[in-house]
Amino acid sequence: MFDFAEFNLYSNMANTAQARKRARQSVERNKH
Repeated sequence: MFDFAEFNLYSNMANTAQARKRARQSVERNKH
């Protein structure tokens, strides 16, 4: 089993990546 802190770090990175994707999509929507 790997470190919980490591898991936390990876899940945080995934969350920020998803948030960036969502933000980019909303920006694209606002352009139109």
